[in-house]
Amino acid sequence: MTSTTLPARTASVARPRRALVRAGAVLGAVVVTSLVRVVAAASGTDFLLSDPAGSVVISLPIVARFTAIFGLLGWGSLALLERFTRRARSIWTALAVAVTVLSLVPI
Repeated sequence: MTSTTLPARTASVARPRRALVRAGAVLGAVVVTSLVRVVAAASGTDFLLSDPAGSVVISLPIVARFTAIFGLLGWGSLALLERFTRRARSIWTALAVAVTVLSLVPI
């Protein structure tokens, strides 16, 4: 009986696909937050952030830029966790939940 062993390509195929999915997630987050900003502005919401130092209008490019920056930071932190830990997803999920909850505190 002869057996043929195929080369293990799962790691080489999985990595680009995983990167594509994650890039799509970051892009999707940018699109969704931008749509929320556009719909809210169309319904009459003003996006003026005021404090004693002055005021800033939170425009669509600012929303898209911040979403992209923090999406890429999240992706990078997950990649680092995957490289150095065994429980990367659960650690990253706990970190993401903590950052989300802490981001609501100033509001």
